[in-house]
Amino acid sequence: MTTIYKDAELFGGAITVEIPSNFIDASNIRQVPDAQEVFLDADGFTSIIFDITERVLSDPGKTDRDALLFHFEDIFSEETDYALPEVQDLTSQNDRNESGQ
Repeated sequence: MTTIYKDAELFGGAITVEIPSNFIDASNIRQVPDAQEVFLDADGFTSIIFDITERVLSDPGKTDRDALLFHFEDIFSEETDYALPEVQDLTSQNDRNESGQ
């Protein structure tokens, strides 16, 4: 089955993305924080969440990995009682394919 996509405006139209056409804007049925856009699958099994995060101040020697860990730690410390999972690999599949890995 071929997936049909539709345009969806995020954050008042500042960003436009394509999402599967069977997803609905969650803000039409429940409250969504200002820093998020949430879309729900009509079947109820999947959601797509766009979340604007704060910029991590750039200190000399800090990397994108450090910024990612900062945001993961923030999410896990506020939302769960679970320990932060270990982040092992931050390269995308495309990066690995281009480098021959």
